[in-house]
Amino acid sequence: MSRASSRIKKSRRAQTRRVKTTSPSQQKTKKVSSQKKNASHQTSWLKGYITHLPTFLLCLVSGYLTYLFISNVSPESVRHFLLPNTYLPLIVLVFITIFFLFSFLLLNSRRGMFAANYISLLLFLALNQVIIDWRLITLLLVPFVTIEIILSLIIQSN
Repeated sequence: MSRASSRIKKSRRAQTRRVKTTSPSQQKTKKVSSQKKNASHQTSWLKGYITHLPTFLLCLVSGYLTYLFISNVSPESVRHFLLPNTYLPLIVLVFITIFFLFSFLLLNSRRGMFAANYISLLLFLALNQVIIDWRLITLLLVPFVTIEIILSLIIQSN
């Protein structure tokens, strides 16, 4: 019988809980703390870019090397380098530049890799005189976006 009475007492206590009231000074401190959270959120994205500055510096270096390559080397001299009709040195330099650029902008190296693959593929097709229109761009973009969405969902579920 003591067990039943203790259960009843607990349930009555749960029903008669007091509602907490906050004083105006406590409300002001809550506002200040929420402002601090917003300020820390604003600096957190900036902190991400600051920590990825070496990636941006690598992007600048590889971009400069790409510029030097384009301005000083004849396209015909690298057209058949290692593989026929590939312009391999140019595509590799552009790939590296785009990879570092998008890795810095998106703060994600996987997405930078996808962007670099996609843009390098478009460059390869353009150098081989394939007509690039919106249908081809969409057709090539669908697999990249699908793989990115699937990988993002897998990573979020873990």
